[in-house]
Amino acid sequence: MQFGHVINVPSKTTQLGLFNFRAFLNLGMLLAESDNAKLLRSKMLDIVIETINDRTGGGTKYINRKDSDYLPTAIRESKYRKEFTSTLSRYVDMGNYKYSLYTDKIYQSIFIENAQEYKQILKLEAKENARDTMYAEILNLVASFETGIAYEIEKCYKKVGRKLQPHQIDEIFIYFSEHPLQRPHIEDARIKMASRDLHFRDAFHKKLEEYIHSISPADFERFLGEQSVNFEKQLEEAKDVFKRLKDSE
Repeated sequence: MQFGHVINVPSKTTQLGLFNFRAFLNLGMLLAESDNAKLLRSKMLDIVIETINDRTGGGTKYINRKDSDYLPTAIRESKYRKEFTSTLSRYVDMGNYKYSLYTDKIYQSIFIENAQEYKQILKLEAKENARDTMYAEILNLVASFETGIAYEIEKCYKKVGRKLQPHQIDEIFIYFSEHPLQRPHIEDARIKMASRDLHFRDAFHKKLEEYIHSISPADFERFLGEQSVNFEKQLEEAKDVFKRLKDSE
């Protein structure tokens, strides 16, 4: 922050403060939760979004990748995804539509939207993968559902001794998603996704409106501050990990 002093000038303004980008964000986080403060914070966040767009060459769609936790989480999640689809293939007596059907059921259990609704809200193209835009915490919970439901499906298959029917899979989903153990994790994921998408992406999840909170200073630091990372650089550094994954297939 820099200050310029105005000397011998008949004005009510005796000091002019010039804020850098980080100081500007910090100022926004100091605002109280009054109506006027919320309005000012909203205007400041509009400037933040515009600045992010300038810095990233056109959009905040993949701001999730600036989180240092995103890439390792995405790598792990792809492994659980493969286990989940493999379980559906081996133990569920349905056609290939079961993969998209039960993926949507996972999304709906976590953030009350199916894949198509999510893509429309974030204005994704048909060829774009919804998971590429998800925050690390969301991917972790998706992975938890995938591995947990896969376990329950295999256990049920071994018990009945034959491939499972749709109504049996539906019962597993209800049991797993409504278990009290999941409730705090689901609520936390909904708050993070709804709040971050509204403030960082200007994307409004109508079905998650009640979960929208103010963005914390930690989130600003994580995605915009010194803790944020260059995804392409991180990807380059992770080449050895990808090579090991490929060799293990």
